[in-house]
Amino acid sequence: MNAVTNSDDKNYKLQFLQLVTLCLALFVIVACREGGITNSAREYEALSADIESVECAPVPVSGPNRAVDFNYTLKNDVNSVMIKIYDTAGNIIKNIEDLPIKKSAAPYSGIKWDLTDFRGSVVANGQYIYKLIYKKGENEYYKQGKIAIQR
Repeated sequence: MNAVTNSDDKNYKLQFLQLVTLCLALFVIVACREGGITNSAREYEALSADIESVECAPVPVSGPNRAVDFNYTLKNDVNSVMIKIYDTAGNIIKNIEDLPIKKSAAPYSGIKWDLTDFRGSVVANGQYIYKLIYKKGENEYYKQGKIAIQR
């Protein structure tokens, strides 16, 4: 008397298909939010034809220093330039945006990070990673380095 009827079998199949559809929809939502499906820009290592150098000083940051200065030299014009600061866990701490984008013989200098995060709070001592990211066409390129803060 415990026989599964044909309509029960159809209900299980329908519920299974709904579950699969829901999982697929969630995957697409997360992937789109992370830039994986809809974002055509991809991040590649910086091209030596576009950027000559990226430097920051002082390294390590110690004593009364309240900022890090960045310098970079572009060999070619690009669409946009920004510097992103990350902690060692990969969490973004700060963006420095709207930086100069034209080819330059001398380095662009005087770009400062005031050692604060997005909220304006002073960051803790430790290691940080910076990425100078520039966009050229549909692709993003980066050059990265490390910053040590020891107050």
